[in-house]
Amino acid sequence: MSEIKDLALAYNIIGELYLKINQVFNFIMLIGVIGAFSYVVITIWATLYYHRLGGPIYASMSLLSTTVWVVNESVSTFIICIVCDWFSSSRKVTRSLLAEIIIDYEQATSVRAAAKSFMELVSAWPLQMIVYDMFQVDISLILKFVSTCTTYLIIMLQFIHFV
Repeated sequence: MSEIKDLALAYNIIGELYLKINQVFNFIMLIGVIGAFSYVVITIWATLYYHRLGGPIYASMSLLSTTVWVVNESVSTFIICIVCDWFSSSRKVTRSLLAEIIIDYEQATSVRAAAKSFMELVSAWPLQMIVYDMFQVDISLILKFVSTCTTYLIIMLQFIHFV
């Protein structure tokens, strides 16, 4: 029973830390996502423009240099997304393990009660990083980012083709 209480205390500390990190890094995450998207937009536009202007060799030189900037700007955002998704998945695993303890009637009543209170604590701390209540930072942010960039590429290809 003391192990469950110790785990609940550790989870509470992690939840408070997660809340503080979310408050402190909201602006940095927003600027990181906007910066990464801006670099991708500029890279797509410049590559298409230079490809039309100077041919594929000139476009590949420009693409190489701007790709380095895109990777540099987006890799930190993607790492943060992966870590936040890992926290979310570990929370789900914790909930399922606590549910197993609560359902197991062979456990002592005090252990089951401690697991129930820990389950309430897990429900209270969702461990989600949400940037200014606009978007959640997890794997879905990476997928949305790639989807938006792909849509922009298609629009730019169509626009450049007709100009």
